[in-house]
Amino acid sequence: MLLVLDSDKGVFLLEGATQGRNAAFHVDLLADGDPVLRIMLPLSISPVEDFYRWVNLRAAAGGSESRWTDISQPANFPDAEGNGKTVVFVHGFRVTEKGARGWNAEMFKRLWQNGCNARFYAVTWNGNDGFPNGLFYHENVVNAFLTAPAFATAFSAHDNETAVLAHSLGNMVVCSAIQDQGFRPAVYCMLNAAVPAEAVDTNAWSDAETGNPMVHHDWKDYASRTWAAKWHELFDENDDRNKLTWRGRFALLPTLSGTTLYNFYSSGDEVLGLRDLVGPDGMVVVEHNTGQQERNHSWQKQERFKGRKHYDSFAGLAATDQAGWGFKDVYVSNGDHSGSWEREVYYVAADANAATTNQLKSTPVFSNRPDALFNSTIPKTTRDALLAQAIPALSAPIGSRSVLQNQSNGLSNINANDTEIRNVDARWPRDSNAMYGTSFLHSDIANIALPFVSRLWALLVEAVADEEDE
Repeated sequence: MLLVLDSDKGVFLLEGATQGRNAAFHVDLLADGDPVLRIMLPLSISPVEDFYRWVNLRAAAGGSESRWTDISQPANFPDAEGNGKTVVFVHGFRVTEKGARGWNAEMFKRLWQNGCNARFYAVTWNGNDGFPNGLFYHENVVNAFLTAPAFATAFSAHDNETAVLAHSLGNMVVCSAIQDQGFRPAVYCMLNAAVPAEAVDTNAWSDAETGNPMVHHDWKDYASRTWAAKWHELFDENDDRNKLTWRGRFALLPTLSGTTLYNFYSSGDEVLGLRDLVGPDGMVVVEHNTGQQERNHSWQKQERFKGRKHYDSFAGLAATDQAGWGFKDVYVSNGDHSGSWEREVYYVAADANAATTNQLKSTPVFSNRPDALFNSTIPKTTRDALLAQAIPALSAPIGSRSVLQNQSNGLSNINANDTEIRNVDARWPRDSNAMYGTSFLHSDIANIALPFVSRLWALLVEAVADEEDE
Protein backbone atom coordinates (compact mmCIF):
# COMPACT_ATOMS: atom_id res chain seq x y z
CA MET A 1 0.00 0.00 0.00
CA LEU A 2 1.36 3.41 -0.94
CA LEU A 3 1.12 6.73 0.87
CA VAL A 4 2.48 9.59 -1.25
CA LEU A 5 4.16 12.40 0.70
CA ASP A 6 3.43 16.04 0.03
CA SER A 7 3.64 19.28 1.94
CA ASP A 8 0.29 18.78 3.69
CA LYS A 9 -0.24 16.78 6.82
CA GLY A 10 -2.88 14.10 6.87
CA VAL A 11 -4.31 11.05 8.58
CA PHE A 12 -3.92 7.55 7.21
CA LEU A 13 -7.03 5.59 8.22
CA LEU A 14 -7.21 1.80 7.99
CA GLU A 15 -10.22 -0.42 8.54
CA GLY A 16 -10.00 -4.15 9.15
CA ALA A 17 -12.30 -6.06 6.83
CA THR A 18 -11.76 -9.60 8.14
CA GLN A 19 -10.36 -11.23 11.25
CA GLY A 20 -6.74 -12.29 11.25
CA ARG A 21 -3.83 -12.96 13.59
CA ASN A 22 -0.35 -11.50 13.01
CA ALA A 23 -1.25 -10.41 9.49
CA ALA A 24 1.70 -9.37 7.29
CA PHE A 25 1.14 -5.72 6.49
CA HIS A 26 3.39 -2.86 5.50
CA VAL A 27 3.19 0.75 4.35
CA ASP A 28 5.63 2.07 1.74
CA LEU A 29 6.26 5.81 1.72
CA LEU A 30 7.46 7.40 -1.53
CA ALA A 31 8.88 10.83 -2.33
CA ASP A 32 8.81 11.80 -6.00
CA GLY A 33 8.23 8.17 -6.84
CA ASP A 34 11.26 6.92 -4.93
CA PRO A 35 10.85 4.70 -1.82
CA VAL A 36 12.05 6.40 1.35
CA LEU A 37 10.60 4.27 4.13
CA ARG A 38 8.81 0.98 4.68
CA ILE A 39 6.78 0.67 7.90
CA MET A 40 6.00 -2.85 9.03
CA LEU A 41 2.67 -3.24 10.79
CA PRO A 42 2.13 -6.66 12.39
CA LEU A 43 -1.61 -6.65 12.98
CA SER A 44 -4.14 -8.85 14.71
CA ILE A 45 -7.65 -7.93 13.65
CA SER A 46 -10.47 -9.24 15.84
CA PRO A 47 -13.76 -8.14 17.48
CA VAL A 48 -13.53 -5.39 20.09
CA GLU A 49 -14.48 -7.81 22.87
CA ASP A 50 -11.08 -9.47 22.38
CA PHE A 51 -9.55 -6.35 23.94
CA TYR A 52 -11.01 -6.57 27.43
CA ARG A 53 -12.35 -8.75 30.22
CA TRP A 54 -16.00 -9.56 30.94
CA VAL A 55 -17.53 -9.84 34.43
CA ASN A 56 -21.11 -11.11 34.62
CA LEU A 57 -22.76 -10.37 37.97
CA ARG A 58 -26.36 -10.87 36.87
CA ALA A 59 -26.82 -13.99 39.01
CA ALA A 60 -26.07 -11.98 42.18
CA ALA A 61 -29.58 -10.51 41.93
CA GLY A 62 -31.37 -13.52 40.51
CA GLY A 63 -30.71 -12.85 36.84
CA SER A 64 -29.87 -15.44 34.20
CA GLU A 65 -26.51 -15.47 32.43
CA SER A 66 -25.78 -16.54 28.89
CA ARG A 67 -22.20 -15.30 28.59
CA TRP A 68 -20.13 -16.35 31.56
CA THR A 69 -17.46 -14.27 33.27
CA ASP A 70 -14.12 -14.35 31.46
CA ILE A 71 -11.24 -12.53 33.16
CA SER A 72 -8.44 -14.27 31.29
CA GLN A 73 -5.99 -12.05 29.42
CA PRO A 74 -7.70 -10.57 26.36
CA ALA A 75 -6.55 -12.19 23.13
CA ASN A 76 -5.82 -8.91 21.37
CA PHE A 77 -4.72 -6.74 24.31
CA PRO A 78 -2.51 -8.73 26.70
CA ASP A 79 -1.63 -7.10 29.99
CA ALA A 80 2.01 -6.63 28.94
CA GLU A 81 0.88 -4.04 26.39
CA GLY A 82 -1.03 -1.98 28.95
CA ASN A 83 0.09 0.25 31.79
CA GLY A 84 -0.74 -2.17 34.60
CA LYS A 85 -3.75 -0.19 35.79
CA THR A 86 -7.44 -1.09 35.68
CA VAL A 87 -10.62 0.62 34.48
CA VAL A 88 -14.02 -0.87 35.34
CA PHE A 89 -17.31 0.18 33.75
CA VAL A 90 -20.77 -0.50 35.24
CA HIS A 91 -23.87 0.17 33.12
CA GLY A 92 -27.22 1.45 34.39
CA PHE A 93 -30.94 0.58 34.41
CA ARG A 94 -32.81 -1.24 31.62
CA VAL A 95 -29.70 -2.73 30.03
CA THR A 96 -30.00 -6.37 29.00
CA GLU A 97 -27.02 -8.70 28.94
CA LYS A 98 -26.77 -8.22 25.18
CA GLY A 99 -27.23 -4.47 25.60
CA ALA A 100 -24.42 -4.46 28.17
CA ARG A 101 -22.06 -5.83 25.53
CA GLY A 102 -22.89 -2.85 23.35
CA TRP A 103 -22.50 -0.33 26.17
CA ASN A 104 -19.17 -1.77 27.25
CA ALA A 105 -17.81 -1.96 23.71
CA GLU A 106 -18.64 1.70 23.15
CA MET A 107 -17.13 2.83 26.44
CA PHE A 108 -13.93 0.85 25.85
CA LYS A 109 -13.49 2.21 22.33
CA ARG A 110 -13.95 5.78 23.46
CA LEU A 111 -11.46 5.38 26.28
CA TRP A 112 -8.96 3.72 23.91
CA GLN A 113 -9.39 6.36 21.21
CA ASN A 114 -8.66 9.05 23.80
CA GLY A 115 -5.39 7.45 24.90
CA CYS A 116 -6.39 5.31 27.89
CA ASN A 117 -4.09 2.27 27.95
CA ALA A 118 -5.43 0.53 31.08
CA ARG A 119 -6.87 -2.97 31.14
CA PHE A 120 -10.64 -2.78 30.92
CA TYR A 121 -13.26 -4.80 32.78
CA ALA A 122 -16.75 -4.82 31.27
CA VAL A 123 -19.36 -5.45 33.98
CA THR A 124 -23.00 -6.43 33.59
CA TRP A 125 -25.59 -6.82 36.34
CA ASN A 126 -29.31 -7.56 36.57
CA GLY A 127 -30.67 -4.04 36.17
CA ASN A 128 -33.46 -4.92 33.74
CA ASP A 129 -35.67 -7.15 35.90
CA GLY A 130 -39.39 -7.28 35.15
CA PHE A 131 -41.37 -6.82 31.94
CA PRO A 132 -41.73 -4.27 30.64
CA ASN A 133 -38.76 -3.40 32.81
CA GLY A 134 -39.34 0.35 32.50
CA LEU A 135 -42.16 -0.17 35.01
CA PHE A 136 -39.95 -1.97 37.53
CA TYR A 137 -37.35 0.63 38.46
CA HIS A 138 -37.77 0.18 42.21
CA GLU A 139 -37.15 -3.58 41.98
CA ASN A 140 -33.95 -2.91 40.07
CA VAL A 141 -32.75 -0.53 42.78
CA VAL A 142 -33.08 -3.54 45.09
CA ASN A 143 -31.02 -5.54 42.59
CA ALA A 144 -28.31 -2.89 42.61
CA PHE A 145 -27.93 -3.28 46.38
CA LEU A 146 -27.91 -7.07 46.03
CA THR A 147 -25.16 -6.88 43.40
CA ALA A 148 -22.81 -4.70 45.46
CA PRO A 149 -21.21 -7.53 47.50
CA ALA A 150 -20.40 -9.52 44.35
CA PHE A 151 -19.00 -6.41 42.70
CA ALA A 152 -16.76 -5.64 45.67
CA THR A 153 -15.54 -9.24 45.78
CA ALA A 154 -14.76 -9.23 42.06
CA PHE A 155 -12.50 -6.17 42.28
CA SER A 156 -11.26 -5.90 45.85
CA ALA A 157 -7.96 -7.64 45.03
CA HIS A 158 -6.75 -4.58 43.14
CA ASP A 159 -9.21 -1.89 44.21
CA ASN A 160 -6.58 0.71 45.10
CA GLU A 161 -5.29 0.68 41.52
CA THR A 162 -8.74 0.71 39.93
CA ALA A 163 -10.68 3.52 38.30
CA VAL A 164 -14.42 2.85 38.27
CA LEU A 165 -16.81 4.45 35.81
CA ALA A 166 -20.52 3.90 36.47
CA HIS A 167 -23.53 5.19 34.57
CA SER A 168 -26.98 5.99 35.96
CA LEU A 169 -28.26 3.28 38.36
CA GLY A 170 -24.92 1.47 38.10
CA ASN A 171 -23.72 4.04 40.63
CA MET A 172 -26.00 2.48 43.24
CA VAL A 173 -23.99 -0.73 42.86
CA VAL A 174 -20.69 1.08 43.30
CA CYS A 175 -21.82 3.39 46.12
CA SER A 176 -23.10 0.41 48.11
CA ALA A 177 -19.88 -1.52 47.44
CA ILE A 178 -17.89 1.40 48.87
CA GLN A 179 -20.20 2.15 51.81
CA ASP A 180 -21.15 -1.39 52.84
CA GLN A 181 -18.47 -3.72 51.48
CA GLY A 182 -15.21 -1.83 52.01
CA PHE A 183 -14.42 -1.41 48.31
CA ARG A 184 -11.86 1.38 47.79
CA PRO A 185 -11.17 2.39 44.18
CA ALA A 186 -8.41 4.85 43.39
CA VAL A 187 -10.78 6.87 41.19
CA TYR A 188 -14.56 6.85 41.02
CA CYS A 189 -16.30 8.68 38.18
CA MET A 190 -20.07 9.01 38.58
CA LEU A 191 -21.71 9.44 35.16
CA ASN A 192 -25.29 10.79 35.23
CA ALA A 193 -25.69 9.09 38.60
CA ALA A 194 -29.23 7.96 39.49
CA VAL A 195 -28.58 8.18 43.23
CA PRO A 196 -30.26 10.68 45.60
CA ALA A 197 -27.88 13.58 46.20
CA GLU A 198 -28.73 13.50 49.91
CA ALA A 199 -27.12 10.05 50.14
CA VAL A 200 -23.68 11.66 49.82
CA ASP A 201 -24.48 15.31 50.50
CA THR A 202 -26.83 15.76 53.45
CA ASN A 203 -27.18 19.47 52.63
CA ALA A 204 -28.98 18.54 49.39
CA TRP A 205 -31.98 17.29 51.40
CA SER A 206 -35.07 19.47 51.82
CA ASP A 207 -38.16 18.92 53.98
CA ALA A 208 -39.92 22.09 52.82
CA GLU A 209 -43.67 21.46 52.87
CA THR A 210 -44.42 23.74 49.90
CA GLY A 211 -42.58 24.33 46.66
CA ASN A 212 -40.75 21.01 47.10
CA PRO A 213 -40.50 19.08 43.82
CA MET A 214 -39.95 15.79 45.66
CA VAL A 215 -43.21 15.99 47.69
CA HIS A 216 -46.35 14.52 46.13
CA HIS A 217 -49.04 17.16 45.59
CA ASP A 218 -51.68 14.99 47.34
CA TRP A 219 -49.79 15.69 50.58
CA LYS A 220 -50.61 19.38 50.57
CA ASP A 221 -51.12 20.67 54.14
CA TYR A 222 -49.59 17.53 55.72
CA ALA A 223 -46.79 18.40 58.14
CA SER A 224 -43.42 16.93 57.17
CA ARG A 225 -43.31 14.87 60.39
CA THR A 226 -46.10 12.72 58.90
CA TRP A 227 -44.12 11.76 55.77
CA ALA A 228 -42.55 8.37 55.16
CA ALA A 229 -39.35 10.20 54.17
CA LYS A 230 -39.07 11.59 57.72
CA TRP A 231 -40.55 8.71 59.71
CA HIS A 232 -37.04 7.63 60.72
CA GLU A 233 -36.72 10.77 62.86
CA LEU A 234 -39.32 9.42 65.29
CA PHE A 235 -37.03 6.56 66.37
CA ASP A 236 -33.79 6.54 68.33
CA GLU A 237 -30.51 5.08 67.09
CA ASN A 238 -31.15 1.72 68.78
CA ASP A 239 -34.10 1.13 66.47
CA ASP A 240 -33.29 0.12 62.88
CA ARG A 241 -36.16 2.26 61.62
CA ASN A 242 -33.91 5.21 62.42
CA LYS A 243 -31.90 4.11 59.36
CA LEU A 244 -34.83 4.24 56.93
CA THR A 245 -33.70 7.36 55.11
CA TRP A 246 -31.68 8.14 52.00
CA ARG A 247 -30.05 11.03 53.83
CA GLY A 248 -26.44 10.06 54.49
CA ARG A 249 -26.92 6.51 53.16
CA PHE A 250 -23.54 6.76 51.41
CA ALA A 251 -21.98 9.27 53.77
CA LEU A 252 -18.63 7.50 53.66
CA LEU A 253 -17.92 8.49 50.05
CA PRO A 254 -16.90 12.12 50.59
CA THR A 255 -14.65 11.12 53.52
CA LEU A 256 -12.45 8.65 51.61
CA SER A 257 -8.84 9.83 51.60
CA GLY A 258 -7.59 7.29 49.04
CA THR A 259 -10.34 7.73 46.45
CA THR A 260 -10.62 10.62 44.00
CA LEU A 261 -14.27 11.39 43.22
CA TYR A 262 -15.72 12.92 40.07
CA ASN A 263 -19.34 13.82 39.42
CA PHE A 264 -19.98 14.05 35.68
CA TYR A 265 -23.51 15.39 35.68
CA SER A 266 -25.75 17.19 33.20
CA SER A 267 -28.05 20.10 33.96
CA GLY A 268 -29.90 19.09 30.78
CA ASP A 269 -30.49 15.45 31.71
CA GLU A 270 -34.06 14.61 30.71
CA VAL A 271 -34.27 11.55 32.97
CA LEU A 272 -32.74 13.04 36.12
CA GLY A 273 -33.90 16.64 35.80
CA LEU A 274 -36.66 17.82 38.14
CA ARG A 275 -39.90 19.50 37.25
CA ASP A 276 -40.10 22.33 39.75
CA LEU A 277 -43.01 24.45 38.52
CA VAL A 278 -44.90 25.52 41.65
CA GLY A 279 -48.67 25.86 41.30
CA PRO A 280 -50.96 28.41 42.96
CA ASP A 281 -51.41 26.09 45.94
CA GLY A 282 -47.68 25.94 46.55
CA MET A 283 -47.29 22.34 45.31
CA VAL A 284 -45.43 20.85 42.35
CA VAL A 285 -47.66 18.56 40.27
CA VAL A 286 -45.96 15.64 38.51
CA GLU A 287 -47.99 13.01 36.65
CA HIS A 288 -46.93 10.06 34.49
CA ASN A 289 -46.91 12.19 31.31
CA THR A 290 -45.44 15.34 32.83
CA GLY A 291 -42.77 16.70 30.51
CA GLN A 292 -44.62 15.45 27.39
CA GLN A 293 -43.09 11.98 27.66
CA GLU A 294 -42.92 9.35 30.41
CA ARG A 295 -39.12 9.37 30.11
CA ASN A 296 -38.81 13.03 31.04
CA HIS A 297 -38.33 13.59 34.79
CA SER A 298 -38.64 9.80 35.22
CA TRP A 299 -36.30 9.65 38.23
CA GLN A 300 -38.41 12.24 40.05
CA LYS A 301 -41.54 10.35 39.06
CA GLN A 302 -40.39 7.03 40.47
CA GLU A 303 -39.60 8.64 43.83
CA ARG A 304 -43.00 10.35 43.95
CA PHE A 305 -44.79 7.17 42.79
CA LYS A 306 -43.67 5.17 45.83
CA GLY A 307 -46.83 4.02 47.61
CA ARG A 308 -49.11 5.24 44.80
CA LYS A 309 -49.94 1.91 43.14
CA HIS A 310 -53.74 2.05 43.40
CA TYR A 311 -54.15 5.83 43.28
CA ASP A 312 -53.03 6.80 39.81
CA SER A 313 -54.36 4.89 36.81
CA PHE A 314 -51.26 5.24 34.62
CA ALA A 315 -48.60 6.21 37.14
CA GLY A 316 -49.75 3.31 39.31
CA LEU A 317 -48.33 0.88 36.76
CA ALA A 318 -44.85 2.11 37.61
CA ALA A 319 -45.55 2.63 41.32
CA THR A 320 -45.19 0.56 44.48
CA ASP A 321 -47.76 -0.21 47.17
CA GLN A 322 -45.31 0.37 50.01
CA ALA A 323 -45.34 3.40 52.37
CA GLY A 324 -44.14 6.34 50.26
CA TRP A 325 -46.73 8.90 49.24
CA GLY A 326 -49.69 6.59 49.64
CA PHE A 327 -52.03 6.75 52.63
CA LYS A 328 -53.19 4.27 55.24
CA ASP A 329 -56.56 3.43 53.76
CA VAL A 330 -58.98 0.63 53.02
CA TYR A 331 -60.99 -0.34 49.95
CA VAL A 332 -64.70 0.27 50.44
CA SER A 333 -66.88 -1.74 48.06
CA ASN A 334 -70.15 -0.42 46.72
CA GLY A 335 -71.44 -3.99 46.32
CA ASP A 336 -71.61 -3.75 42.52
CA HIS A 337 -68.01 -4.50 41.54
CA SER A 338 -67.06 -0.89 42.17
CA GLY A 339 -65.68 0.96 45.13
CA SER A 340 -63.05 3.39 46.30
CA TRP A 341 -60.08 3.73 48.60
CA GLU A 342 -60.83 5.74 51.72
CA ARG A 343 -58.67 6.94 54.59
CA GLU A 344 -58.87 4.50 57.45
CA VAL A 345 -57.51 6.58 60.34
CA TYR A 346 -56.46 10.10 59.44
CA TYR A 347 -59.32 11.45 57.37
CA VAL A 348 -57.86 14.90 56.74
CA ALA A 349 -54.47 16.60 57.09
CA ALA A 350 -55.52 18.26 60.36
CA ASP A 351 -56.09 14.83 61.95
CA ALA A 352 -52.65 13.67 60.86
CA ASN A 353 -50.93 16.82 62.01
CA ALA A 354 -52.55 16.52 65.44
CA ALA A 355 -51.32 12.95 65.96
CA THR A 356 -48.80 12.34 68.72
CA THR A 357 -45.35 10.90 68.06
CA ASN A 358 -46.40 7.54 69.48
CA GLN A 359 -49.47 7.48 67.24
CA LEU A 360 -47.38 8.20 64.15
CA LYS A 361 -44.91 5.50 65.14
CA SER A 362 -47.55 2.80 65.61
CA THR A 363 -50.01 3.94 62.93
CA PRO A 364 -48.30 6.06 60.27
CA VAL A 365 -50.29 8.34 57.98
CA PHE A 366 -48.71 6.76 54.92
CA SER A 367 -49.44 3.26 53.62
CA ASN A 368 -48.66 0.73 56.36
CA ARG A 369 -47.18 -1.80 53.95
CA PRO A 370 -45.02 -3.86 54.21
CA ASP A 371 -45.01 -5.48 57.65
CA ALA A 372 -41.23 -5.05 57.90
CA LEU A 373 -41.83 -1.39 58.74
CA PHE A 374 -43.06 -2.39 62.18
CA ASN A 375 -39.98 -4.25 63.38
CA SER A 376 -37.33 -2.53 65.45
CA THR A 377 -34.70 -4.92 64.09
CA ILE A 378 -34.51 -4.89 60.30
CA PRO A 379 -31.79 -6.80 58.36
CA LYS A 380 -29.70 -4.67 56.01
CA THR A 381 -31.05 -6.30 52.85
CA THR A 382 -34.59 -5.53 54.01
CA ARG A 383 -33.67 -1.94 54.88
CA ASP A 384 -32.21 -1.48 51.40
CA ALA A 385 -35.36 -2.92 49.84
CA LEU A 386 -37.46 -0.50 51.88
CA LEU A 387 -35.34 2.43 50.74
CA ALA A 388 -35.78 1.30 47.15
CA GLN A 389 -39.53 0.73 47.27
CA ALA A 390 -41.04 2.49 50.29
CA ILE A 391 -38.95 5.48 51.42
CA PRO A 392 -38.90 8.50 49.09
CA ALA A 393 -35.86 10.68 48.60
CA LEU A 394 -36.11 14.38 49.45
CA SER A 395 -33.40 15.51 47.05
CA ALA A 396 -32.61 15.56 43.37
CA PRO A 397 -30.31 12.87 41.94
CA ILE A 398 -26.55 13.39 41.87
CA GLY A 399 -26.43 13.20 38.09
CA SER A 400 -28.49 16.37 37.61
CA ARG A 401 -26.42 18.84 39.62
CA SER A 402 -23.29 19.74 41.52
CA VAL A 403 -22.93 18.15 44.96
CA LEU A 404 -20.78 18.74 48.04
CA GLN A 405 -19.96 22.25 46.85
CA ASN A 406 -19.12 23.61 50.28
CA GLN A 407 -16.92 20.78 51.49
CA SER A 408 -13.16 20.46 51.03
CA ASN A 409 -13.24 16.81 50.01
CA GLY A 410 -11.64 17.08 46.59
CA LEU A 411 -14.75 16.02 44.67
CA SER A 412 -14.83 17.52 41.18
CA ASN A 413 -18.19 18.43 39.61
CA ILE A 414 -18.20 18.58 35.80
CA ASN A 415 -21.35 19.69 33.98
CA ALA A 416 -21.49 17.90 30.62
CA ASN A 417 -24.21 20.33 29.55
CA ASP A 418 -21.76 23.24 29.71
CA THR A 419 -21.17 24.67 26.24
CA GLU A 420 -17.44 24.79 26.96
CA ILE A 421 -17.49 21.00 27.29
CA ARG A 422 -19.97 20.07 24.58
CA ASN A 423 -18.53 20.66 21.12
CA VAL A 424 -21.19 23.10 19.98
CA ASP A 425 -18.78 24.87 17.65
CA ALA A 426 -20.06 22.37 15.13
CA ARG A 427 -23.76 21.68 14.67
CA TRP A 428 -24.99 19.63 17.63
CA PRO A 429 -26.56 16.41 16.25
CA ARG A 430 -29.87 17.11 17.96
CA ASP A 431 -30.10 20.91 17.89
CA SER A 432 -33.27 20.88 15.79
CA ASN A 433 -35.13 18.74 18.32
CA ALA A 434 -37.99 20.85 19.66
CA MET A 435 -38.03 19.10 23.04
CA TYR A 436 -34.32 18.73 23.88
CA GLY A 437 -32.42 21.11 21.60
CA THR A 438 -28.70 20.93 22.38
CA SER A 439 -29.13 19.54 25.89
CA PHE A 440 -26.73 16.80 26.99
CA LEU A 441 -29.12 13.94 27.73
CA HIS A 442 -28.92 10.98 30.06
CA SER A 443 -27.00 8.58 27.81
CA ASP A 444 -25.30 11.02 25.46
CA ILE A 445 -21.90 10.03 26.81
CA ALA A 446 -22.25 6.92 24.64
CA ASN A 447 -24.98 7.89 22.16
CA ILE A 448 -23.62 11.12 20.67
CA ALA A 449 -20.83 10.72 18.08
CA LEU A 450 -17.40 11.07 19.66
CA PRO A 451 -16.32 14.25 17.80
CA PHE A 452 -19.18 16.13 19.48
CA VAL A 453 -18.28 14.94 22.98
CA SER A 454 -14.51 14.68 22.61
CA ARG A 455 -13.86 17.43 25.18
CA LEU A 456 -15.90 15.55 27.76
CA TRP A 457 -14.07 12.34 27.02
CA ALA A 458 -10.73 14.11 27.30
CA LEU A 459 -11.75 15.21 30.80
CA LEU A 460 -12.89 11.69 31.64
CA VAL A 461 -9.62 10.14 30.47
CA GLU A 462 -7.74 12.81 32.42
CA ALA A 463 -9.72 11.77 35.51
CA VAL A 464 -8.85 8.12 34.92
CA ALA A 465 -5.21 9.20 34.49
CA ASP A 466 -5.26 10.31 38.14
CA GLU A 467 -5.23 6.61 38.89
CA GLU A 468 -2.85 5.70 36.06
CA ASP A 469 -0.20 8.18 37.14
CA GLU A 470 -0.09 7.21 40.82
